[in-house]
Amino acid sequence: MGEEGAIVEALKETKRNGVEKLIDYMLEGGFFSCPASSKFHLNVEGGLAIHTWNVYCEFWDLAQHYKLDISKDSLAITSLTHDLCKMGAYLKNGTGFKWNKEQPKGHGTLSVKRVKEFIELDEIEELCIRYHMGPWNSVQMIGTDKGDYTLLGMKDAWNKFYPVRFLYFADELATAGEGR
Repeated sequence: MGEEGAIVEALKETKRNGVEKLIDYMLEGGFFSCPASSKFHLNVEGGLAIHTWNVYCEFWDLAQHYKLDISKDSLAITSLTHDLCKMGAYLKNGTGFKWNKEQPKGHGTLSVKRVKEFIELDEIEELCIRYHMGPWNSVQMIGTDKGDYTLLGMKDAWNKFYPVRFLYFADELATAGEGR
């Protein structure tokens, strides 16, 4: 079974109300054919699915090793949907990809919004997805309203629920292993 089948099966196993519609959205929206980036890690067709499965595997290993307080279902939901924001984000450009300027703003926040159109998220799930980029996201600077979130908000989430920071670590480890 390839990444697409593994991701679909892991999401179905959650038996979360609305998960079938979420999977349909991913299938119809091109999730499994999207690149993971425009010019960095896994900038190939299907790269996003490979990256997503790698993040799931890294998060699973970290959760087991550090005995994180996160359910199997929450681990699957967060790791397998953390980058829904990348659906439609890249356009084919000759042999590579370029950023789609029509793409809605936000990274973790956009992923949360897209997931919540289909399934309910509990607090830890929403925080995991929202802050999975850690300090590398479009961080809101003090005195402005631009950016996805503040570093203080991220720190608070990381300290309240350890799995929030560990999804960030899993994403970083997966990306590092995928090369540039």
